[in-house]
Amino acid sequence: MLIKEYKERTTKHKNNLSLLQKEVRIEANVLMKLGDHPGIPLLFGVCLNEKPISILIEFHGDGKESVTLYKAAKTKAMSQKQEWQAILCEIAEALDHMQRCGYAHNDLKADNIVFCI
Repeated sequence: MLIKEYKERTTKHKNNLSLLQKEVRIEANVLMKLGDHPGIPLLFGVCLNEKPISILIEFHGDGKESVTLYKAAKTKAMSQKQEWQAILCEIAEALDHMQRCGYAHNDLKADNIVFCI
């Protein structure tokens, strides 16, 4: 299980809390519409009424350690070319699934791609 917390940001808007709640609702709705796919986290719930505003998700896997793509590359968690090819293919498949569902990932970077090793 992973709890993704949404931090308050400095904005011109007076009610920053309602903006965070809206952001969480949008992400939760997208996750529900994406359905069950091995490359997409499973949505378990959201916390909207108290801080920190958060979303509870679980990644597919069998209890193995989860790691970001950035950390895996930095620590050389995988040394075989085939392992990297498999991971990158799985990422591409998840992105393809998202696009077929009508969504594009607009914040794709190595520190927000998580997978199990």
